Amino acid sequence: MFRAPEKQVVVQSVEVERKIPLQSNPKPVTLGDAKYYVVTADNWDEFIETYKKENGDPWVFYAMSVRGYETMALNVAEVARYLQQQKAIIVYYENAISGEDPEEEVEEEKEEK
Repeated sequence: MFRAPEKQVVVQSVEVERKIPLQSNPKPVTLGDAKYYVVTADNWDEFIETYKKENGDPWVFYAMSVRGYETMALNVAEVARYLQQQKAIIVYYENAISGEDPEEEVEEEKEEK
């Protein structure tokens, strides 16, 4: 039986650049000012008068223990930490997609300072 000569197989690798559009950053957070009052037994009457003048009548206020305030402050710090870490992850992937080397950017920032 006659066999035809086998054809040579050529394997080529072609690099294909991905075109993933980068999204713009979200609008920065805008926080309003909150006013805190420190009320003790010594300044209770003065606080009530000042509060009525500033906020009118009828009035309502909320009380929080020192421990509760500390917990709230720690919770806010924890949210800030989480957001910073998420942003670092996003920047990492944006740099990976765009082909930029984040280490080069860090060196450039150091040189500028």
